[in-house]
Amino acid sequence: MPDAAGREAFLARNRFCVLGTLRKDGRARLSPMAYMYEEGRIIISTTRTRGGGRTAKADPRVTVCVFDPAQTREYLTVYGRAEVYEDEAMTLRLFEMFRRKKLEGAELEAAREEIRRDGRVILRITPEEFYPK
Repeated sequence: MPDAAGREAFLARNRFCVLGTLRKDGRARLSPMAYMYEEGRIIISTTRTRGGGRTAKADPRVTVCVFDPAQTREYLTVYGRAEVYEDEAMTLRLFEMFRRKKLEGAELEAAREEIRRDGRVILRITPEEFYPK
């Protein structure tokens, strides 16, 4: 993936990553996550109390390693900054993408309740640098 088009295609077709944030003591905090790539940004749903949401809010510098679980030799490391915010509509879009179906009726209401109960937030990561370049 040496060029921008190759990076964009790789990020768009994959769904799994490891999110790296910084702990107070400077050590890395790593979490396997599912993500969506949209308009040049990596979008992740987590909760405000879990490590990823909490540490990204405290220090927005993040590292994301995107990979294809079927072909782990291919990966892309993304260095960037995360915005942490609440967005029920985006969280529902992520839920639908991961579940591969439109949420309706009681299932939609249950998902909305889950978002409220869990305190779900969105991490919107803007890439600043890539490896490999």
